Amino acid sequence: MAEVSPFTEGDLREPAGVRSFERGQGYRHAVTGIEITAGRTSPGTTTTGRS
Repeated sequence: MAEVSPFTEGDLREPAGVRSFERGQGYRHAVTGIEITAGRTSPGTTTTGRS
């Protein structure tokens, strides 16, 4: 069962910018979580061997 994200696509697209957001779509398989500390968003990642 997939977890429900507290973030909408717009919540992530706006601070990233369109170009970075769209590039990041290719890395979704590597993100295992997201952590927000002191106003900064940091993705949790794993090494999958995929590029």
